[in-house]
Amino acid sequence: MEISANHPRLPVEETPTGWCSWYCYGPAVREEDIIATVDEMSVHYPELKYVQCDDGYQAYMGDWLFPAQRSRT
Repeated sequence: MEISANHPRLPVEETPTGWCSWYCYGPAVREEDIIATVDEMSVHYPELKYVQCDDGYQAYMGDWLFPAQRSRT
């Protein structure tokens, strides 16, 4: 309750729905994993609107200022 006193809910017209890479792949996520998942989502779960690429892009765990060399194109 104290959190909501200082951080009220943001008004949204509908609840966002989607998928987060962390729960399937953790820090070992690869670009190919994201692409394959999005392809499957579009066929089997078209109601999901968002994909959160959570982790795997940074150079070092906890360093979110610069992407890893492997994720630069």
